[in-house]
Amino acid sequence: MNIWLIAKSNMKKKKSNVIVLFILIMIVTMLLYSSVTINKNVSSFIDEKNESVNGTHIELMTSKGFDKEVSDIIKSEKHYEDCLNTDAIVSISEAKVYNKDLDDNKESMSVCFNAYDPGHRNKICDYKIIDKGKKWEKDSIILPYYMKVVKGYETGQKFEVTIDGQKEKFKIYGFFEDIMMSTPSSMAMYELFVDNARFDSIKGLKGISILDRYRIRLDNMKYSDDAVSYISDEMTKKISSDQFVVNLNVSYNNMKKGSSMFIGILMTILAIFSILIMAIVVIVIRFSINMNLESNLPNIGILESVGYTSSLLRLASVMEYIFIAVSGIIVGLIAAFGASRKIALIVSQSIGINWENKIDVTVVMITVIVVTAMVLIITAITSSKIKKITPLDALRNGIQTHNFTKNHLPLLNSRLDLNSSLGIKNIFRHKKQNIAIAFIVALIVFSGEMMLSLYHNFVYDQDSLINLVGLEKPDILIKSKQSDINEGVDFDKMCDELVKEDNISRAITCRASNMIVKSKDNKMTISAEIYNEPEKVRINTLVSGRHVKHSNEINISSVVAERLGVNKGDTVMIESNKKEEAYVISGITQRISNLGISLIMSEEGAKRINCTAKPDSLYVYLNDASDIKGEIKQIKASYNNTSDIVYSDFDEIYQSVLSSFTGSLKSLCIIFVIVTIIVIALIILLVMKMKMVREKRNMGIYKAIGFTTIQIIWQNVMSFAPVISVGALAGVLIGKLGINKACVAALSLCGIVKANLTVPFLLVASIFVITTILSFIICILASLKVRKIEAYKMITEQ
Repeated sequence: MNIWLIAKSNMKKKKSNVIVLFILIMIVTMLLYSSVTINKNVSSFIDEKNESVNGTHIELMTSKGFDKEVSDIIKSEKHYEDCLNTDAIVSISEAKVYNKDLDDNKESMSVCFNAYDPGHRNKICDYKIIDKGKKWEKDSIILPYYMKVVKGYETGQKFEVTIDGQKEKFKIYGFFEDIMMSTPSSMAMYELFVDNARFDSIKGLKGISILDRYRIRLDNMKYSDDAVSYISDEMTKKISSDQFVVNLNVSYNNMKKGSSMFIGILMTILAIFSILIMAIVVIVIRFSINMNLESNLPNIGILESVGYTSSLLRLASVMEYIFIAVSGIIVGLIAAFGASRKIALIVSQSIGINWENKIDVTVVMITVIVVTAMVLIITAITSSKIKKITPLDALRNGIQTHNFTKNHLPLLNSRLDLNSSLGIKNIFRHKKQNIAIAFIVALIVFSGEMMLSLYHNFVYDQDSLINLVGLEKPDILIKSKQSDINEGVDFDKMCDELVKEDNISRAITCRASNMIVKSKDNKMTISAEIYNEPEKVRINTLVSGRHVKHSNEINISSVVAERLGVNKGDTVMIESNKKEEAYVISGITQRISNLGISLIMSEEGAKRINCTAKPDSLYVYLNDASDIKGEIKQIKASYNNTSDIVYSDFDEIYQSVLSSFTGSLKSLCIIFVIVTIIVIALIILLVMKMKMVREKRNMGIYKAIGFTTIQIIWQNVMSFAPVISVGALAGVLIGKLGINKACVAALSLCGIVKANLTVPFLLVASIFVITTILSFIICILASLKVRKIEAYKMITEQ
């Protein structure tokens, strides 16, 4: 039996259906493969990168003068393998980085200088230089790879770092990849490598702090979290001096999660979008098969009468759609491989590491099996209707003499014009089809609205993103230049004086201190944020309870609460400086930064456990923040000790921290918008094609009795465009109600339990209007074929 010839003949008769399904399956395959591949491999890829350079498992920076005590503690950790101890120069004053050749805006960001000797290879962190220059010189500098892929910096360009008005000029020698400081979003600092001699000269600058940097290797990276907790606990217990400050103490596992978190979220959204399109493919296949059965009943009857069984005809239908699916999958995979550079750029921008696209055979097989199985199942189920068709019914072209359904819009009683009434009557005639179409449009509009809302909240207006990140955002950040926080500026006194200024609404002091927090069954070492007035912070991350008011109260994040097994109103023990006291949890917070780990207490609360170091930062909030630079100049003029203080426009720092995520999100939004428009257009064209085939006899009759081409086109528009409008309206309403829940689901691993993304009415209205107008235009264009209708042929042709 020539089953393949039957399938081939069917495909020739409905070329537009084949093309639409082919494109949709290609898009599904491309998006599904790309998103699953990245989500599956990003963790192992980062591990391989880190191990290829014998990278660190724990990054620790502490005050100078305690290297013996700290080294002993590090070596006592049971999984300790090796450690590289070097000096690091960290900017205390505001640092400005600037690419003179690109002439871009000066960027505010903390910097960490490290010495580099091109003739020496470190046993730990033996970085490979990307785009290495020809010759290493005294003014050469090596930058993070993030600055190349996001900022567009290139080898040989002139690079400047300005600290406290002191300008250091360099020439870019190349770039390196360090997992622990790959992007500003995971660590708000640029790690830089300079010549040994230049490093020594930088030590003499004002506004810098010279720290002991410990890059620690363990016998297995999976123990890095436990090792950090152990080292923190031991330092808290054994080193009680106020001169000892831990500037940085992070594990590899935490930093890896932090650097890959945003790309994981974006790829999850992309995978969900591909699943939505897959659902659309299922509905389209069902439509296509049903339409083929309706329009080819006589042919089916002839085939059955000459000996073809229903099983063979079903097999022909299955072969037809499997061929389309396999073709779409092959082209989709080729397109995914071809788009690897663009995909690699998006991933690299997010994680700050040069993503290397490799063909993942496992994901290829999963994609092929999932898409093929989906097509096979829906085709087999839908084509089973062939079993119910007898040769006699088929040759009679079914029962078309009467429609026994209710007449929802009697033409005699309708207040609409005749053509509009006929068009709307067609909506009720094919209820199941139109419900499915509205559902498809609702899915597409919902996914598009979700992506545009993320763009609005995370790129255009970043208030929602800032609240989710959870870092406090003053207008002006004031810090001491002294490495010893007990010397220099009295921030408490300065805070009291600043609040008297007309344009300053409030000011609060802040510092951080490591503490051991214990519940009944668990304990954690956390860097607590200590404010003199915690209730005055701008970024409200509370999801339950209230801010800290009394000295025996704290706020903890949902992640900390879950790990300790506690909740609002419970009591925990906190230990610092060899003293332990009980604290009541007055509120639960949430945040993305620092993987959701947070503890907030008041200055009075810190004094209960002998944590009496002076504040090292002052947060200033303005009534009018339109001229922050001018306000900084005015504050400087009011104080004589400006040489001990650094002032920063905090928004500039924030923008640098968020740039890796927003850059990736912009690229993904463009992809979403393009794909959404294509899918909507294809669906409308396909359904209009189905309608033109299904209603060809009616259109022939309409022309024969005097209806004009324009009137028939309007009937088509009125039978379809309202369905699209209803679907679009349902999609935007679902989006309005469900976007925050979707955001919480995507960020749940970071302890986010509540989101407050705004969905502007203008955005919602524009999506609805654009979708409706697009549907009208495509309906009209697709209906122009009515002009070629010849009444006699449309009535007599089968």
